[in-house]
Amino acid sequence: MKDFKKRNFYIRGLKKMKFIYRIALVLIIIIVFTNNVSIKIPITTNFPIVGEIPHALAADNLNGLKGEYYDNNDLTGLKFTRIDSTVNFNWGSGSPGSLIGENTFSVRWTGMIKPKYNEVYTFYMNSDDGVRIWIDGQLIIDKWAAQASELISLPINLKAGQSYKIRIEYYEDYGGAAAILQWASTSQTKQVVPQSQLYPPQDSPGTGLKGEYYNNSDLTGLKLTRIDANVNFNWGENAPHDSIGADNFSVRWTGTVKPQYSESYTFYINSDDGVRLWVDGKLIIDKWKVQASELTSLPISLSSGQNYDIRIEYFENTVGAAAILKWSSASQVKQVIPQNVLYPPQGVQGVGLAGEYYNSMDLSNLKMCRTDPSINFNWGANSPDPNMKSDSFSVRWRGTLEAKYSESYTFYVNVDDGVRLWIDGQLILNQWGDQSAQFASSKINLIAGNHYDIQLEYYENSGGAAISLLWGSLSQMKEVVPQMYLYPPVELQGVGLMGEYYNNMDLTELKTIRTDGKVDFSWGNGSPDPGIGEDTFSVRWTGYIKPKLSETYTFYADSDDGVRVWVNDQLIIDKWITQASEITSLPIYLTAGFKYRIRVEYFENGGGASFRLSWSSNNQVKETVPQSQLYLPPVSYAPLEYHYDSNGRLDYIRYPNSDIVRYYYDSNGNLKMKIKSY
Repeated sequence: MKDFKKRNFYIRGLKKMKFIYRIALVLIIIIVFTNNVSIKIPITTNFPIVGEIPHALAADNLNGLKGEYYDNNDLTGLKFTRIDSTVNFNWGSGSPGSLIGENTFSVRWTGMIKPKYNEVYTFYMNSDDGVRIWIDGQLIIDKWAAQASELISLPINLKAGQSYKIRIEYYEDYGGAAAILQWASTSQTKQVVPQSQLYPPQDSPGTGLKGEYYNNSDLTGLKLTRIDANVNFNWGENAPHDSIGADNFSVRWTGTVKPQYSESYTFYINSDDGVRLWVDGKLIIDKWKVQASELTSLPISLSSGQNYDIRIEYFENTVGAAAILKWSSASQVKQVIPQNVLYPPQGVQGVGLAGEYYNSMDLSNLKMCRTDPSINFNWGANSPDPNMKSDSFSVRWRGTLEAKYSESYTFYVNVDDGVRLWIDGQLILNQWGDQSAQFASSKINLIAGNHYDIQLEYYENSGGAAISLLWGSLSQMKEVVPQMYLYPPVELQGVGLMGEYYNNMDLTELKTIRTDGKVDFSWGNGSPDPGIGEDTFSVRWTGYIKPKLSETYTFYADSDDGVRVWVNDQLIIDKWITQASEITSLPIYLTAGFKYRIRVEYFENGGGASFRLSWSSNNQVKETVPQSQLYLPPVSYAPLEYHYDSNGRLDYIRYPNSDIVRYYYDSNGNLKMKIKSY
């Protein structure tokens, strides 16, 4: 009993001492702050310090920007996320981390920046290679190209103490790698933007994915854009909205997903009908056809707390309509992916349209690709680039356009020579001929804030060369369509080529179309599909190929039997005979990061059937061309064209997907056959 009382007395004594210590500490702090006294207090006790003093002292260590590091130069293949105190890196020939290769990586920094003065600021970026910077949604630096220099921003007026959103996107091509962000103003000497003025983005629960709803089954005819809490819909025989039909509609959901665990995840989609799913730029579900089932993805490794790009494309054909997205992992029970881990895309103003420049009038022989802030060019008697001819060139611009008002718009094109314009898949202007004039489009209804696919095609024949794209509506004065409303196409990692499989050797009697991740098949004595015979079949693969290096490439076709290969519209392999061997192409120079059209045609005659497409260069070991460098053909629009011969008979039809069907007649003028050709 005495021992118990002693112990209680001792504990009460400790509590009193602890209380006295806290009172003394508070008095000392008051004296220091009221008398501006600087003293050091050695703390030798183990008693805890109350309040938020330790956190406040460590606050600067939490400042900086969120850095997302990718193993590709197109902001795909996320490897890790961290808080960087400043953007002040000179990696030289190294890389930011062991998970990332020394070349062709990219980084996105996001957060807030707080200026010290009410002044006009200039930002500077020492960058090797490409970089884009937005402040509060305004694009102030845009040099998305292989280069090494100090880039100077547009001037921007900022207020002291106010936080502004900042976003920096950077990619490394080859050689040295550096990214250094500085600023200056009248009162601010030029310096690296310090950690004290940078803050990571606030981590908040997800709000869902951006859903774009189309009144056609091919993701055209945009009617509605909204944020969906999750993808958990069973519309039955109804429509998602009054503005959309109950059948033949489609939806695209985009944003990011943040997993809770660092594990391998499996995704599931209950879909009626077609669906495609990308996570972190990887196509993990691909069933773009009429069907109704639960589809299971390939497993994909994700890291806890990181945001990964997610994109779902869905179409409904007839009868029932449903789209339900679920996931599971070792620690995550199978469930509909909840709203709190889904985030809509980060909103930034437009950066322009993707321009493909060709050294011919018919959109073939690609020479360069770049992002053009707006379409407003007068080249005169010159060309867009020293590597291109001043006459007989063509350009295709693609991307999306954001409407400013919910009104009927008219588009205008000042052009010398030919031009075609599609908005949301509708051909609203077609003047494909030699001329110099301003043309007005047919009217088209747009909804404010919605994004619409845009494709503009132009060719120059001779003499002057010029093109400008303008718009106007009841509330929109006629003007060149500004950069802030133009966006390049969403860039995804390669998913393969489109394969068309035919039941004959001459690329006729189409049986099935599918996406092939890479072209590496050994069918032996079998066939590619149950609907195709074991012998005398053929395949055509089409799409784009993106080289990793700026070098001369050699392609190899290990083929049994006939094969033809075109890259950048050049026929580099041509062995259209029954044979079995590896055929080596003519050499062709390709530029890293550019996407070149590729077409491969193959036929099987009898016996074994196999085909593999490989490549090599000075620094590229010979390998099967990987899926990551192969891209599906983009959605491209063209008018339906009927061409007649001198006798008035139908010669050929060019379809919107660029297919050509030729008509052949006997000596009496009777139709003998019609053949699809390229």
